[in-house]
Amino acid sequence: MSESVVRILASSHFAGGDAGLDEARLAAFESALGAQLPEEARAMYRRCGGIGTRVRTPLPMRPMPPADAIDTLQLLTDAADTYRPHPEARYLFTDDNSNWVGLFVLGPLRGKLTMLDHDVSSGAPRFASLGSFLAKLVAAADAGRDWPTMQTDYPLAPDADAALVDEARPLCALYLEQHHRASDPMARNLAGEIALHLTDPRAGDTVREMLASPWPYVRHVAFQVAAVHKRAEWAPELAAYAGAALERGEYGPWVSAITALAAIEDGAEVAALEAAAPRNWPRPLRGRGRR
Repeated sequence: MSESVVRILASSHFAGGDAGLDEARLAAFESALGAQLPEEARAMYRRCGGIGTRVRTPLPMRPMPPADAIDTLQLLTDAADTYRPHPEARYLFTDDNSNWVGLFVLGPLRGKLTMLDHDVSSGAPRFASLGSFLAKLVAAADAGRDWPTMQTDYPLAPDADAALVDEARPLCALYLEQHHRASDPMARNLAGEIALHLTDPRAGDTVREMLASPWPYVRHVAFQVAAVHKRAEWAPELAAYAGAALERGEYGPWVSAITALAAIEDGAEVAALEAAAPRNWPRPLRGRGRR
């Protein structure tokens, strides 16, 4: 709710922000963005007009003043083939290193937020609401953490609130349908990625089905989500995928499969798959204390 956004913005981390926008400036900002902002975002900009580049803040991402957000919209529009921003989002937060957080202002995901990493283009939802994102942004600042390590709402985790899972269920079904209908490869991959982020972490076969997808990117995301869901019944299949990738000499799929498997069971199967790999393959699990 907008009340929670206003309360979060009272944090000292936003003390250096610009003055809030009046209704005329807010309307002009929305006109320049080409979309009406959800009420939470309107409440944020009424309270805080963004944080400029000259202000030092521990926040991993700063909310951009209108001029910066409009410039970002133009930049991402001009370089859409490079960054692949989601067309239904407007990017309102940045780390000033070509990474952004965008708010969905159109479509079924309106009100949710996505993260655009310049190294890994993604249009999947990561936060359920602006209030949720701002709370996690402040928590990361208080803990001295950067944005890549921020807690997110999606992909849904096994301990996700039941209401969040229930709210995501029809959206997951919608994007699964879009994924199966799409003829354009980029649209197909995006819809599949979104569906995977919204799928129930405790039930259903969406991840399992996507692990067998003929599309490499969809399989890659499915492995990432499997590592979040940690469903023990998937362990044999993940081990089989890792073994098959090893036989084919495919390092990337092997890394994806073994990483997902290690999130479920860090045991003999994982050790055997690592031991069988060529010596020149970097070990993705070395940070877990392996030699």
